[in-house]
Amino acid sequence: MMRSKDATVYNNSKWIFDGEFRFLDMEPVTHKIAFLSFPRSGNSLMRRALEQSTGICTGSAGSLHTGTYLQLNGLKGQHICDDRVWVTKAHHPGYNGKQL
Repeated sequence: MMRSKDATVYNNSKWIFDGEFRFLDMEPVTHKIAFLSFPRSGNSLMRRALEQSTGICTGSAGSLHTGTYLQLNGLKGQHICDDRVWVTKAHHPGYNGKQL
């Protein structure tokens, strides 16, 4: 997209670069990604990088009680695992896409 010489491609995707992170529109997502990692391995940094590069919020299978700090620091989807998010972080190897 950034290498295209067609200005309409950029204009149609301008929302990605406005600094506001959005949730998906609840339409069924055909391919969801489970981001499984060990605790303290840089997963929040990776989620932040994904959000900044796509403009779409990432989710987490953790509870809001343990992730309030992350939510207050910009990861709005800290406890969300439904169709509002495309990438969902979990530390549990048996994560199947449902709230733990």
